[in-house]
Amino acid sequence: MPKQSAMTNAVIITNEMRKKAIELMPAAQSSAEAEEIRYSFFKASQAWLRVQGCKSFSEAKMTAKKAQKRLKSLFMIAQGVVAEDGHIITADCWEEILEHFNQDFTCKSPHH
Repeated sequence: MPKQSAMTNAVIITNEMRKKAIELMPAAQSSAEAEEIRYSFFKASQAWLRVQGCKSFSEAKMTAKKAQKRLKSLFMIAQGVVAEDGHIITADCWEEILEHFNQDFTCKSPHH
């Protein structure tokens, strides 16, 4: 039995999705930068205070990673790229982006 490709989870990127991604890019960029600054602050504070990990530090790190992933996903969608470097745009990924930016789900992409 052939191994099922991860690409079967990928969405078909429509022109509507590309336009929405381009529209959301500035907000995603700002969000990613803000979260990275917040994470850097926690990292510096942690070193200065000599504390071993704390909940806020871990949350800041995860939030910064999510913001970067969201930005990369939007960039890929804007280019019409479904998969890159092991990163795949799925329907769940697109819905999470729309939800994060308080967008409606009318521009859901059909599944492959």
